[in-house]
Amino acid sequence: MKKNLLALSILLILLLAAGKAQAYTLDDVVGDRLGIAAFELYGMDIVESGNTMTFDIYTNYPQTGVTVGAWNTFAGDLFFDFNSDGIYDHGVVFTDHEGLIPGGFYSINTLNVSDDYAIPGYGYNHGQPVAITSGTLLGSASTFSFEELIGSNPDYRWHLVMDYNYFPHDTNINLFYSVASCSNDNMGGSFTVTPEPATLSLLGLGLLGLLRKRRVS
Repeated sequence: MKKNLLALSILLILLLAAGKAQAYTLDDVVGDRLGIAAFELYGMDIVESGNTMTFDIYTNYPQTGVTVGAWNTFAGDLFFDFNSDGIYDHGVVFTDHEGLIPGGFYSINTLNVSDDYAIPGYGYNHGQPVAITSGTLLGSASTFSFEELIGSNPDYRWHLVMDYNYFPHDTNINLFYSVASCSNDNMGGSFTVTPEPATLSLLGLGLLGLLRKRRVS
């Protein structure tokens, strides 16, 4: 019985190594925005497939930004906390600001929060991360696009496809996204990237060798 269970475990590991895929859906509460409907954020889909990570963010916020009175807001960046220490150490830039590259994946040196862009007299969510201001460019999304959706609510989708090797494997990664520089709607969540296929294969082959050795002895 134990040998059968070991053989089944080996088979599952090898199958995962051959074609791993997993998905996360992170929902945001609809109606929790501050201000007009354009600030609504609906959620995010995260899909790991093969050697890529896909992030789809659903929102009513246009790529060109929203002006409210004298406040010209712009789309926020996507932040990651690799160490689960409450500090966002990596991120993807969404718009052309501070000379950074849209779609670029950065190790963060400094970032701005919503208060850094605030204009007195306007309501917003205080102290929320919204924009990378300096960092080291580590790479770029292989696909980085903004798409208008059929129908409404949500109206748009940010679509990012990234190499999964940008992310630490087999560890919890926290993320945060503000819909705009005012952070009138925002969301957090977490996901895990599975180990590399080569690592899984070596584990499976090692167990297979152990099983054969036990049969011989």
